[in-house]
Amino acid sequence: MKLLRSVLTLLLFMPPFTAFSQSPGWSRATALKKWDVWLGDWVLVGMAKDSPSQPPYKFTWKLHEARILNGAYIQVDQIWQGSGSEAHALEILSYDPEKKLPSSYGFADDGSSWSATATFSGLNCIETGTTVTADGKHQKWRVVFTFTKDRRSVSGSQEVEQDGAKWTAFTVKGTKVRDP
Repeated sequence: MKLLRSVLTLLLFMPPFTAFSQSPGWSRATALKKWDVWLGDWVLVGMAKDSPSQPPYKFTWKLHEARILNGAYIQVDQIWQGSGSEAHALEILSYDPEKKLPSSYGFADDGSSWSATATFSGLNCIETGTTVTADGKHQKWRVVFTFTKDRRSVSGSQEVEQDGAKWTAFTVKGTKVRDP
């Protein structure tokens, strides 16, 4: 009788534990693995246009990317050197478990911000997102990055749409200059 009572008591408490447990392999850090290609320091150079009517200019884009908060996120410190003064931005790369996609949120020192999702296929990283500019305008954009097989070099371009106008915002090539 005691044995039966013990077994029944054990069975009563087992379903809640099994129903709420996650698979042992899942974590935000492992779901974020696709972003690891960007970890380290990168220097990218190219040509950019801030609007369809402005002339293109040369720029250098420096990225420092590192895992933060026990590996659950990646922080991207960015410096954009081009037309005018140097611009700084901070971006957080993460994984959206509802969309089941890598995602990012960025903030620039001019007051603009953006959000995006990414898909990875082979050597390509395709990001689509929306920027809210410092003056409150909305830009939709798409960036296609293509890495070399060793994942130490990248090329890419960004297409932007704002107020019905579309243009190539930048074309870029770069290299990883330091591993994390």
